[in-house]
Amino acid sequence: MKLSTKIIVSIGIMVVALSFGNSAQANGFGVDGVWEVHITPDGAPGPVAMNIVHFDQDGTLTNIDATYGTGLGTWERMGGGSYTSEFTHLFDANGIPGRVVVQGSGQQGEDRDTATGEFLTTVYVGGI
Repeated sequence: MKLSTKIIVSIGIMVVALSFGNSAQANGFGVDGVWEVHITPDGAPGPVAMNIVHFDQDGTLTNIDATYGTGLGTWERMGGGSYTSEFTHLFDANGIPGRVVVQGSGQQGEDRDTATGEFLTTVYVGGI
């Protein structure tokens, strides 16, 4: 029997900045490439964390987080510079396995070097 406890659900704002190599689509927008992500939770005066994320053209996503390590998932272009994503990090908290699932949506800025969006982070501890 798998036992999983959801312990944290948080909503925040994600600001994606400093594109290391995004490729524009025919309409001028494209998030594929490597991005530096600055995370600002609701109510925080400024960013509290930074991740590096790679949006691959095939729809896969790799996220590197200083706390949880590497997360893998998928992303989908929704049109007009908007996109959705979901990825999972696995972790071991003192011998107790868990996972972090992040679901997000974003809108690329007209400058094509920034994007903003929201994400929902759910942490499951015990069982996977």
